[in-house]
Amino acid sequence: MAHMIENENAAYSVPAWHGLGAILGEASLPEFISAANMDYEVEKRDAYVRNANGDFVAVPNQQHVVRVTDEKVVSLSTVTDRYVPMQIRTLVELATPFVEGGWAMPDATFLLYEGNSEVISLALKGETTTQSDPSSWKHFLLLQNFHGRGTVRGKVTTVRTVCHNTATVAFAPGADFAIKHCSTVDQQVREAMSKMDGIHYAISKQMEALERFSGITVDPEKFMRQLLGLEDKKPDEISSRAKNHLDALIDAMERSPGVSGHMTGLDAFNAVTYITTHRTGTQGREKVVASLLDGARASMQKKAANMLEKLAA
Repeated sequence: MAHMIENENAAYSVPAWHGLGAILGEASLPEFISAANMDYEVEKRDAYVRNANGDFVAVPNQQHVVRVTDEKVVSLSTVTDRYVPMQIRTLVELATPFVEGGWAMPDATFLLYEGNSEVISLALKGETTTQSDPSSWKHFLLLQNFHGRGTVRGKVTTVRTVCHNTATVAFAPGADFAIKHCSTVDQQVREAMSKMDGIHYAISKQMEALERFSGITVDPEKFMRQLLGLEDKKPDEISSRAKNHLDALIDAMERSPGVSGHMTGLDAFNAVTYITTHRTGTQGREKVVASLLDGARASMQKKAANMLEKLAA
């Protein structure tokens, strides 16, 4: 169960860093769900205990959540009569408008924690990003469902979520919405959909910025030197650590060619978000998360955006 992925059941548009799962390229969301063996339903089943006579008797108001296809218990704890199981089709219902509207494409579907958690990740896109390196897209729409304890939660994130570790980082700042498993679940889904409309608007504004960035021609070394405050430094004045950081940023940018064939501001911004999100160095994951929220990594992303906005003005 590498990286907490259940039996390596997973599908990705492009390879993930851990090398697991089926690689589908540009496929439909139902194709992703099928490739990850997630086209199933769950239902509640009574929980039993053995009494003094050795007979099994049902525990009042206690059930397990069971996956119908293989009878596997997927809840981490028992649930009560009030609990309403969330089906995978609800996640698909939340994600489909973004795919059909051309705002996003499926990037990852997988199961975590022996089937307890289902994940759908969509890569947000615009016409200006279709030829950029898919592994360095800036934003993803992430949906995750937990059976038993927990909720359905949604998040727009810069983290490409492909396993337990990356899901933890993506949701560290909190979810954009959550749906509890209870009798009012239908109403909560409708409320979540209304919040998704707000997310849709935020994405449209973000796409406008990315389109502006894509119209700028940027010299990789000059831009990244300025970003790191190295523009006036001679080669022998740059530390090995700073030089490695500079080289990593330039390499990430040059591996993401813009639609026009030259280096654009979009490629520069993708490179910065990719490196700040995925390149940990010697830092532990907790420090990386803190830095992305309010630290050097967050400051670098903001500085890069400000630099590009000035170039695009």
